[in-house]
Order: sequence, then structure tokens, then C-alpha cells
Amino acid sequence: MDVDGLLLAAGKSTRTAPYFVQKCAVDVLFRGKVKSVVRHQIDMLLPLVDKLYVVVWWMKGLFEGLDDVKVLEYEPHGIADVWHRFMNDTAGARSRFVLSVNADDLHLPSDYEMLASKKVTGVSVMYSEDKKAINDSCVYKVDSDMNVVEILGKKSGLESGWIGTGCYLLERRLLRCVDFVVNEHSGEVEPDDVLKQLLNRGETVKAYPVNTFVHVDDVSVLSRMYREAVLAKSFGQ
Repeated sequence: MDVDGLLLAAGKSTRTAPYFVQKCAVDVLFRGKVKSVVRHQIDMLLPLVDKLYVVVWWMKGLFEGLDDVKVLEYEPHGIADVWHRFMNDTAGARSRFVLSVNADDLHLPSDYEMLASKKVTGVSVMYSEDKKAINDSCVYKVDSDMNVVEILGKKSGLESGWIGTGCYLLERRLLRCVDFVVNEHSGEVEPDDVLKQLLNRGETVKAYPVNTFVHVDDVSVLSRMYREAVLAKSFGQ
């Protein structure tokens, strides 16, 4: 497969906090009465990668039964900071690519399968006409061949466009050629700053459209999950 998986589960999932009391958020993301969100993500990714790494920190004591993955403990300082540390810790890895996935975003298994099969560095995107989604997500300008030509970032002022959905397919050799610098506005090492460097170097960054993308803090999505019984028991319903 030539791809390693990197599941980012080290943060506090601040997007979830306003929608759940703390204990419920912990149960949903990490424990679950039947299967947690993290476990769902692991089960979807394992068949698609040579080796799956799960990055943990906050609530790391709740991660049990992960014998089928490699657990890394990193205090998070931004997604790209995790990429940097991961690259250093797996310098001898044979895989050419890394599939980076946020634990508190959900995609269809077919989306992960599509991304893992690609052999060019890229980001997952979804076209949106939701103004709130446009303001809250990174917006990418792409050409007719779905090459990323510009990264507009959040609060771009657009009414519609291609927004990032939290998955990145990264070629290891390219990550060795960029600087991982703390963003002065966010105080973290941002993935889009890394991608901008690649674009400035003339590297190809593809945009891969996905079919489904939700945050676990999306109330309408949770309602659908209840109805479909996808995660109903994990939510204690």
C-alpha cells in the first residue's frame, strides 16, 4: 500500500465542547458503550494502511484495547507540529505517504479508501454553499484539474467554495523540505502554512473531493446517526 495512517486524537476537541457536557464528550470520542468515535476511525483506516499510528495526549489514559495500532504520545501544538514530530520519530519508515486524519471528523470509508489510493500529496475537500462552513473552514482555490492553486484560509469572505475536511495525504519526502514554524496568529504550527510552502516550491498539491464530511459536533448529523444506529449506543441512546 505504501501508506502509513496517522490518526490525530491528542487534542481536547474544542469544537465538540460547546455541544456536550465534558463527560459526554469523553464518552463519545474515546470510550463509547459499544464503540467510540476513535475506534470507528481505527477500524476504517486499518485495512487501508501498512501501519496505523494514533497520536494521544489529553485523556490518554482512556485509550485501551489499541493493540492493533502504534500509540504515540505528543502534547499537541498544531496539526503540522504533529507531522513534524511524527516524521522525526519514523525517519526510517519505508512508506512513501502518510494519511493524516482528525479523530473528531468523520468520513465515509470510501473517502478514506479513495484518499489512501492516491500517490500525490493532497487535501480532502468538499464544495460548500454554507456561509458558516466557509468562514469556519480553510478555503482552497483549485483549477479545473483539481490542483490547489491558492490557499485562502478561514474567513475568506466567499459565499461558497472548496473547504478542507481534515484529511491530508502527505508524501514524506516533501515534508522533509519544509519549515515547521509557529503561526503568529494561532500560536500553533498550521498545516496550511506547510502546504503554502509546497505550492511556493512549485510542488503539486491535489484537492480530492469527498462524499461525506461531518464534525462530531454537528447536531443534525448526530440526529441522523441516532436514526441510523451508527453510533447510537456509543452515545448512550
